[in-house]
Amino acid sequence: MGEDTRALIESATEDHITRELFEWLRSIPFYIGLLKGLYLQRQSNDGSIPIRNCYPPSCFQELRYRWAAYYGSLYIRLDLRETPNWYTSYSLGHDWMAFQVDSRREESLYRREFLLFLYTKIDNTIHKFLPGIIQINGFRPCSLCGDGRFNWCIPIGDKWLCEACMDRYSLPSPLEFEEYIKQDKEGSFASEQRAKMNPALRYSILERDGFKCVICGCSPLQGDDIKLEVDHIKPIFKGGLTEPDNLQVLCVECNRGKGVKTFWTDPNPQKKEVIKGKWFGDNL
Repeated sequence: MGEDTRALIESATEDHITRELFEWLRSIPFYIGLLKGLYLQRQSNDGSIPIRNCYPPSCFQELRYRWAAYYGSLYIRLDLRETPNWYTSYSLGHDWMAFQVDSRREESLYRREFLLFLYTKIDNTIHKFLPGIIQINGFRPCSLCGDGRFNWCIPIGDKWLCEACMDRYSLPSPLEFEEYIKQDKEGSFASEQRAKMNPALRYSILERDGFKCVICGCSPLQGDDIKLEVDHIKPIFKGGLTEPDNLQVLCVECNRGKGVKTFWTDPNPQKKEVIKGKWFGDNL
């Protein structure tokens, strides 16, 4: 296929998808307002409700969306962070909550650069039309893998990480972190410091330390089969703060060794050495 022909196909695809996307996004406030209006009308004594009640400023913050593949096609699927009463009171089906981007069987027709441009444009348009909406994932190359292949990636700040990298660098997704914070209701100093350890901060520390363990120097980027963690230099239980100066990157083995040293009751039970982050001694 010639470059001129490919460029024409890409331009026509962009115009078509952009037009369809605009129509879909314009319909979402209508459906939300309709569902909320019907629910509020049922709850109202006289049946009259102000239209502003159907569209509160935070209404789009209740929404989130994900990219998904279904029967060979790429979709964007809306979801609700919680299931409110207004959503379950009336059923309008679920067709209005999904948008078909294109057929994945046709990906070979387009340049990879065009697909990345198109999918990024779609995400930016959704955030512009629905301010406050939460994005769960995206379909694009991983920022760390470097192979250029499109994957289901999680947004961490302005970076995109595939599931393998999220696991390799011990990064929770923003949704997982949000659920963890909701369940951590201690209200103590420790819970306050844990709440600051968000995925974006973890990634910034990983990036600062070169994605490698500061003790042994091992790194997944060098091909080492390890997992990295962001660790408090001064532990929280000793009053350590969740601040960049008190955070470092350790591999799992070095971090566990640090833990053994931190909690050791005898100040010097026997001589130990740290070699590649591993503790050696008869009692360990």
